[in-house]
Amino acid sequence: MKSVLVSHPLGNQVVRALITRLLQHDALHSYYTTVNIPPQAPWLSLLPSKFRQELLRRSYEIPGRYIKSRSIRELVRQVSQRLGWHSLILHESGWASIDAIYRDADKWVASSLKKMELLPEVVYCYEDAACDTFRVAGKLDIRRVYEITIGHYAAAQKIMKEEADSMPEFASTIEALWDSEEKLKRKDEEIAQSDHIIASSDFVRQTLLESGVASDKISVVQYGSPDSLPAMPEKRNAAKDPLRLLFAGRIGQRKGIGYLLKAMQQLDRKDVELILMGEIVGNPEVYRPYEKLFRYQSPRPYNELLSMMQSCDMLVLPTLFEGQALVILEAMRCGLPILTTPNSGATNLIQDQIEGFIVPIRSVDALVEKIQWAVDHRDLLYEMGQSARKRAEKCSWDNYAEVVASSL
Repeated sequence: MKSVLVSHPLGNQVVRALITRLLQHDALHSYYTTVNIPPQAPWLSLLPSKFRQELLRRSYEIPGRYIKSRSIRELVRQVSQRLGWHSLILHESGWASIDAIYRDADKWVASSLKKMELLPEVVYCYEDAACDTFRVAGKLDIRRVYEITIGHYAAAQKIMKEEADSMPEFASTIEALWDSEEKLKRKDEEIAQSDHIIASSDFVRQTLLESGVASDKISVVQYGSPDSLPAMPEKRNAAKDPLRLLFAGRIGQRKGIGYLLKAMQQLDRKDVELILMGEIVGNPEVYRPYEKLFRYQSPRPYNELLSMMQSCDMLVLPTLFEGQALVILEAMRCGLPILTTPNSGATNLIQDQIEGFIVPIRSVDALVEKIQWAVDHRDLLYEMGQSARKRAEKCSWDNYAEVVASSL
């Protein structure tokens, strides 16, 4: 197997599975990221518990000699989010914004490539952090593989511009409309320079084809579900407990949050409880007219997210534009049925009325109908959750990483 340099600024579950498998095959050249926290670092004990747990999510179970880290901007971003230093994390322009972190990481990897004595045979990069790396790799005749975890930006912008017109009250939450022309040009160049693209779902593949990418340049690879199997949650008492719905992820209109809130408004039932868990995108004042319809929970460490899932009856994600939402596989593994749309990238996982429901995007009525059904059929809903769990068990990170590694 070829030696592979992997670069990802934030190090999510997807990239962790890949670098672990590459290491097992003695094919990991190096892994470049921002933060790598040694679990036994003595200074961790000086931090508040919640912040410490958040940082420990950025530790890795691979030998440190393979990891190259460049931490300062990402650590400043983490602190700025908690202390409200908004100017530092402003979209694209902030010194510690996500965009600045990705651009800086990309330039750092590109610069490192130029200085290497032993070059990798493949560089494996992700959207918004590949442009400069691919430029250098191309000159050095290194194969360039690009993983895109969400649909092509042109398709996203089309849908989101429609949203801004049809639901202007949620326009401030639509991140796709914030991107500069310079950022979009970099995305185009990343795709053009790549030798091969790994797409996270058939939905992503279709948006790439629509943008003119050749079909033989794209492979679709199924993501995995959590490796450790949480216990199947106990059946909740329908006579005493309200139907508990969970929305988890970045809270904004790309995920269809406006349609879910309007569905809750239309339902107007005291026996249905909605929990919104995640980072709020844009102006939080957008949600004030709906604040009595949901209970908000801030982002939690991974294990706490799984615990929250197990206390709920169904995951609702009426997303308008996605890649393949990992939260869906996580919820299925926890025994939750799913209420989502074709644009979630999960149509290969969810058979309508078996593991959950697939409803059209932008349909408040469809959301109301399925939630009403769930209220009236709690036993059948629990059986759906068992089916969802069985389906998710078939999706392993080992298989994801093996398929990707074999395509390099």
